[in-house]
Amino acid sequence: MIEMRIAAGSVAAWRVGVDAARAFGGIVATLRTAIAPATTRPTIAVLAGAPIARRGTPSFYRIRLHNPSELTGDVRVELAGFPIPGQPADFRLRWDERLAPHASVERWLRSSWNGDAALVDAPAQEQAFVDEPTDAGARWTITATLAGAEGAEHDALRIQGSFLP
Repeated sequence: MIEMRIAAGSVAAWRVGVDAARAFGGIVATLRTAIAPATTRPTIAVLAGAPIARRGTPSFYRIRLHNPSELTGDVRVELAGFPIPGQPADFRLRWDERLAPHASVERWLRSSWNGDAALVDAPAQEQAFVDEPTDAGARWTITATLAGAEGAEHDALRIQGSFLP
């Protein structure tokens, strides 16, 4: 009986030590984030869209850029859509954007996944929303990259979804 209590006590002490180490690590990470300098160049704030797409039917994806700095930021945005991971892109779309200080800009990508892509003002009513893919193996990927005026890529986001047949 006494041996089991000692063993249970040492396990409990070990768990407290592990929890304390994790808590300390969280505090350090929080302080590092609070002390670190804020981002001073434009970033991709949002890349979002419905998780299901159907080839031949327009799908819409939202891209929001944000400039948190005091200076105007010139960036080049590139979007690429890959209908099959590891295969060539179905579409590539590139544009330059000038962001005022502390400004955000939102664009919408329209694609039917047939080699087409265009920037539009807002999603149209023609988008077909569907609930579930019938073939979980058919996946699509969209990547957004952001490069500064000097041409060096400094931000990227990626989203994935499924195709309906």
